[in-house]
Amino acid sequence: FNKRFLYCLQELKALNIISSMKEIIQEAGLSPQRYTELDREFRQHKRDSRYKTVEIEIIYLLVSKYNINPYWLILGVGDMFAKQ
Repeated sequence: FNKRFLYCLQELKALNIISSMKEIIQEAGLSPQRYTELDREFRQHKRDSRYKTVEIEIIYLLVSKYNINPYWLILGVGDMFAKQ
């Protein structure tokens, strides 16, 4: 899940839908430090992160505002973007 979550943020940035990961994290009202650390530890292939999951607020924002397919995000099924 965390891999898809971080990939999703990278893709939204690459498509110029968001300007940075920090922007979307703050939009959800969450701590950028948590997600910066999660991203850094994932890139370093660490398995013992103190942050194991992401908060429901960011999942809701990705699905409701950015049209991310919840089945893809949570289960890895289908395409990243929901069909309109």
